[in-house]
Amino acid sequence: MTGELFSDASIVSPGQIMAPGNMNWNKDIINLLGIDTSLFPKMHECGAYKGKLLHSVLGDGSEVDVSFAIHDTASAVEAIPSKSEMFAFISVVTWSLMGIKTDKPIVNDYTYENLFSNIYTFNNKFLILKNIMGTWMLESCKKQWEAKGETYNWDELISLAERAKDFEAYIDVNDEMFFSGIDIPEKVSEYCEKRNQTAPQTKSETIRVIVESMAMKFKETFDKLEKLHGEKLDMLHIVGALKTECFVNVRRI
Repeated sequence: MTGELFSDASIVSPGQIMAPGNMNWNKDIINLLGIDTSLFPKMHECGAYKGKLLHSVLGDGSEVDVSFAIHDTASAVEAIPSKSEMFAFISVVTWSLMGIKTDKPIVNDYTYENLFSNIYTFNNKFLILKNIMGTWMLESCKKQWEAKGETYNWDELISLAERAKDFEAYIDVNDEMFFSGIDIPEKVSEYCEKRNQTAPQTKSETIRVIVESMAMKFKETFDKLEKLHGEKLDMLHIVGALKTECFVNVRRI
């Protein structure tokens, strides 16, 4: 988009070939991987690139000066209109990224055991992030039913969920058995049966179990983020490209 060749710290940091808090490539790790270190371009701090978009990107021949984070979540979080830094966020895409913004990276046994990553963001701050699946499961169900000629939009899926009884079962939406996205309704039932829970039998029940389980995973992660932050968080922002009614409506379901 810019015609410039560089690496942005917001993208490099989750790749684990730089040490948190260090703006240099970790050549020891790169050498262990057997990669030629000369292949790696100059690294910019997040948002440090200031330049123009290519004419071919804009399409109208005009030029626009830009400064941005390459990592989409870093840019999304920067756009949150919060007056307080004491907030958590959920960036909703095919999977969700939930986290907080901190002044320093947090690297300890707790972040390791709970699968939190440290990502550089604007102004030399960090996003402490956890991947949460869920929307992927809803999309997979939707795709499977569409293959059988049953088409639902997002509003209709939520309407289906509202018809089912609440809190009949709980699944761990991050369980690896759901990663493939294949036969998700069947796998949700299988997960529940193996744990002596009431297995969903209908589309309504399946969607409800997934949405409620996502909400519970968000709550579980929120509590862990408060522990990492060391202070009470007073706000949760939801941003992203997909319709967020799936999550906002959890309050009603």
